[in-house]
Amino acid sequence: MKKKNNKSLILFILSVVLVLSITMVIKYKNSLDSNKEGIDNKENSGNKDKEIDSDKNNKENDNPFSKLSYYKKELLDRYESYYKEHHSFSIEQVVTYVNIGLDKEFYSEYKDANMNKGILVLMNKYNKLRDDYEPDDLEEIDSKYFIYGNTLVRKLRKEAKEAFESLSKASIENGTPVYGQSAYRPYEMQSGLYESAVNAVSLIGNGSYPVQSHGSTVLSAVSNGSYYYVLSDTNISAFSSNGKQIFSELHGFSNPVMSVSDTRVLIYD
Repeated sequence: MKKKNNKSLILFILSVVLVLSITMVIKYKNSLDSNKEGIDNKENSGNKDKEIDSDKNNKENDNPFSKLSYYKKELLDRYESYYKEHHSFSIEQVVTYVNIGLDKEFYSEYKDANMNKGILVLMNKYNKLRDDYEPDDLEEIDSKYFIYGNTLVRKLRKEAKEAFESLSKASIENGTPVYGQSAYRPYEMQSGLYESAVNAVSLIGNGSYPVQSHGSTVLSAVSNGSYYYVLSDTNISAFSSNGKQIFSELHGFSNPVMSVSDTRVLIYD
């Protein structure tokens, strides 16, 4: 009886060991399958990434813009868009124009200029002066080097003023005189000139307009009856409604102001 019990116990233990062994084999197999699937997914993902990178590289290598030394990779979409809109342009033109921003609206992207550069400050359509900017070293140019000198526009920064006077003096001595006519302008003055120019354009009617005004700067323009009076920094001119010049005279004033009545026009300083 005792031998039979021992035999039963041994069989039971062997059965347990067998079950545990089979369970471990199954788990190990599942683990291998799981790892294999993970590796396959990783490889597939890597292959997809490689395909994407390959597509990007092919697009980069195939585009005609990349052959130029001044090509900018980050502007590729803008090159392609601009080229579609201006297909008659050469590749060189497209890259050049996009690089300098001609594919965007004029004066749509600008900022205040970096004023830490002194007289070397960069000014262009991307960098502007603040409205309240005024140099702290403005000096008036000697009147003998200036013509029809409006004192408001006869100033330059010290270094520029001295350089211009030296140039003008040498040119006079050489028999080929160079004179100044308009230098620095305060913001308020420049803004007023712009408004006057806009008003002058609004006066233009039919006939032979537009007309060429005398002087370098139009200060004001007034419509009176069938005549248009235009005041510049050097002249007072009158034009008929069809653009014929009635008269144009030098006024000789530094800070001219124009007043117009029904029958007269008055210029005073």
